[in-house]
Amino acid sequence: MIVFLVIGGLGFIAGLLSYRALALVLRNRRTYLKHFYNKKRPVTEIHVEEVETDETFSKLKEYCRQNPSAMLMLEVKNWKKGETILDRYRQLKLLGNPIGLHVHLALEPELPRLSFKKQFKLIDNGKNVLEKELEVTIRDFTAGWWSFNEDTVIVLKKLGIERVHVYYIQSRQAEIIRQHGLIPVKVKRYLHDWSLK
Repeated sequence: MIVFLVIGGLGFIAGLLSYRALALVLRNRRTYLKHFYNKKRPVTEIHVEEVETDETFSKLKEYCRQNPSAMLMLEVKNWKKGETILDRYRQLKLLGNPIGLHVHLALEPELPRLSFKKQFKLIDNGKNVLEKELEVTIRDFTAGWWSFNEDTVIVLKKLGIERVHVYYIQSRQAEIIRQHGLIPVKVKRYLHDWSLK
């Protein structure tokens, strides 16, 4: 009798776990459907991170010619080939796509973000390099991995950046941006330069 109760209990627990997995999928079905639907939407921005490779640069230029409204979110980092990348950024600017700043504040999405001081230094440097070298005014910002915190928003406000791009499902982050008087730009579809085919 006890054996039957144990087996029955295990079966009941397995059934509950399966039910919970199904419930999770059903509860998030809108997110799954939105993700599928978004693949048909036009790309609104391109995160430019590997423009130093000739193949990526060539594909990126072609994509920009065909999609002049796609915003180029240019990453500024400590490059070994810095002048080559800046020259390529200048060539991209001539194509006429809007330009914004893209900075990675974490190496991976789950890692802790940088301190306020380090964030300020990274974002300020990136903004200054792009504005000086490309003669543009940077008003848009995208964090790598879409990962940022309230310190980031304060830094952006101090530096005069007006629009912070967030992935379309980041409602909490969008609210933090609004609370600080900046404009959240919800991005539904984006690409990385290295993913262009």
